[in-house]
Amino acid sequence: FIITKYLDQQLNISTTEFDQFKIYPNPASSYIEILNTRNNYPLNFTIIDSTARTVMKGNLENKNSKITISELATGTYILQIGEKEIQSFRVIKK
Repeated sequence: FIITKYLDQQLNISTTEFDQFKIYPNPASSYIEILNTRNNYPLNFTIIDSTARTVMKGNLENKNSKITISELATGTYILQIGEKEIQSFRVIKK
């Protein structure tokens, strides 16, 4: 737990919320919803697996976007949102 928390701080990863985004549910089994609290969209997103392989890419088109993750294997992923200023979140797929 301590190592994970330290790495999360070093990598600037949040498990649930950052200033601009709320990610829920987390953990999730079929989808995650992303609430963009600053209303600046569209934004690119990328989901990366534990081997640093990109497994999904797309665009967040509006204030409340849904990403279907049912096809992903169970595990921990990194959700990156943005282009120039990328924000990263840990997402757990059940």
